[in-house]
Amino acid sequence: MLCLLCLERRLGRSLRLQDFKPPVGPQIARFLAQRPMPDHVLPKGEHDGAQFDDSPKDWNDYGLIDELTPNMLSQIDATLLSLAAVKRQKVAGIIGRMYGSPAHVPGLPDYFYLERMRLLVQGGVLKLVGDAEDLMKGEVCLR
Repeated sequence: MLCLLCLERRLGRSLRLQDFKPPVGPQIARFLAQRPMPDHVLPKGEHDGAQFDDSPKDWNDYGLIDELTPNMLSQIDATLLSLAAVKRQKVAGIIGRMYGSPAHVPGLPDYFYLERMRLLVQGGVLKLVGDAEDLMKGEVCLR
């Protein structure tokens, strides 16, 4: 899921009522009508198809991941393990608490932490309770 600012930056404009599938509720219409034009959105015509990439992001788009050292990765894994417990906890909750920890690296997407959790489950350090296909909705506990 993209945040509103990221979505508008990728669109190159602010959201409009036409961007939503009908029916649009009155709350959305009021919200869009009251919002000022964000300063991060490029004015119309300042980007063209060659310079503006609107495709979905993949791992290569997060250059920050390439800069992580093995020490940083081990700190992230250790923090994820310290947030887990013997009793089952939701994976989404553990990832959410990760953002408030000292091991959190600003700019890393939550999907990165989800993949680290998947590696810990595959490595046998954490036990998964739930659907392995949708780990974010699952629960984990220490083995």
